[in-house]
Amino acid sequence: MARDGCARSRTMKDYGTKLCRPQDSLHTFFCAYDIENEYGNIEGKFGQKGKDYVKLAAKMALSLGAGVPWVMCMQTDAPNEVVRF
Repeated sequence: MARDGCARSRTMKDYGTKLCRPQDSLHTFFCAYDIENEYGNIEGKFGQKGKDYVKLAAKMALSLGAGVPWVMCMQTDAPNEVVRF
């Protein structure tokens, strides 16, 4: 499971940061970004650590200030600031 500072967490933050760079010409075409697609399908197998990971992923994504909504598909317990499907 990812936690602050671990390799998975750093990789996720690097991905999100690259996605949100305003100087990237592709940035202007996005109306939403997806973080942890369909993790909700397996979250239960990890118990509380799975729930903590969802919060960590959402917190990291929101901290980037992308200017567009973040989406978590198949994630019924995503924080309110994140769009859930």
